Amino acid sequence: MNNSIPESRRLSFEQVTFQINFHTLQLERDAFELEMYDYLVNPFLGIPDSFWEPINVSFENVNELEDIIKEDTCYICSETHLNFKKVNCCNQEICNGCCYKWFKTSVKCPYCYQDLREFNLKNPTKLNLNES
Repeated sequence: MNNSIPESRRLSFEQVTFQINFHTLQLERDAFELEMYDYLVNPFLGIPDSFWEPINVSFENVNELEDIIKEDTCYICSETHLNFKKVNCCNQEICNGCCYKWFKTSVKCPYCYQDLREFNLKNPTKLNLNES
């Protein structure tokens, strides 16, 4: 028998069987991982990017906060003002200017850092958030 494979490189029947079984298991695992990827990830691929963006507190929501009219110092800007809004989550007061500026970029209370969206879920009558 004239083989071009040197004796040292020839595999036994057991070694060949092991290699076949190993690669079969690898292919089965790869197929399972692909199936799991399809199951777990693909449903989210069609969701628009706007879905993943945080829900902001709108100006209408800020207007729904209780108005407080008194001369006092705002702890955010350190200036004296007459018009304040009371934040429902911790009952702290913020001057109107700071309130609108703050909630334009954040959904968290500037005092207690509670996410007002979560507060809204726990206390739905306190603050309605923009759903769009």
